Amino acid sequence: MRRISAVFVAFVMLAVCIAPVAAAGSQTWYLKDTGASGFSFPSEHAYDKLMDKTTPSEETVQSITLSKSQRVWWYVNEAAGQDLSFPSGDWNVAFWVKALNSEDNNKIVYVRLHNITLQGDNTQIWEKQPKTSSAGSIEMISTLKENANTFVVNYGGRIAIEIYWVSTATGDLVVYYNSTIHPSSVTLPAGSPNYPTPELSTLVLFATGLTALLGSAALKKRRK
Repeated sequence: MRRISAVFVAFVMLAVCIAPVAAAGSQTWYLKDTGASGFSFPSEHAYDKLMDKTTPSEETVQSITLSKSQRVWWYVNEAAGQDLSFPSGDWNVAFWVKALNSEDNNKIVYVRLHNITLQGDNTQIWEKQPKTSSAGSIEMISTLKENANTFVVNYGGRIAIEIYWVSTATGDLVVYYNSTIHPSSVTLPAGSPNYPTPELSTLVLFATGLTALLGSAALKKRRK
């Protein structure tokens, strides 16, 4: 009976380990200048770049320029190591822009979240439509998508953020990122799974616990 109990506990630990591990708090991904490569993603974008969890440490500002009807996509820098379920919750995207034409005040800057599969197929998860308010000057746009629906990023997939400059604009839009001055970022809902895989400490804890339990069961069997 004790051996059965030990094995049962081991299986419970295994189930916990395999399931996506929830983060203690929200995770923030910072938009970077590294070009996307080495995996499949949708085409016909003005720019395709990566984002990661490293906080910018340099003051040097990086930027890209979008003409009207152009878009830039930022993808997480690693593919999901297993199926990851994202909970319903609030997503916050904060980034700095400058509409170069002063007439482009109150113009929409579309912000969209995408779920990309290993094969490069795309599903749009949500969209927000914030607007410029200080055309001709650098301004921060912070858009909050509240109570977004749950979704699953399958093994090998990625999440991506799209920024699209509206077709009715009269001038270009500069997007600033990857600096301590303009740390443009995406913050995931609280309780999102650790991405791209469970933390190493969790795996080590599981392996240690499983070894101890099975070893104890085997020892008790020999003593009988």
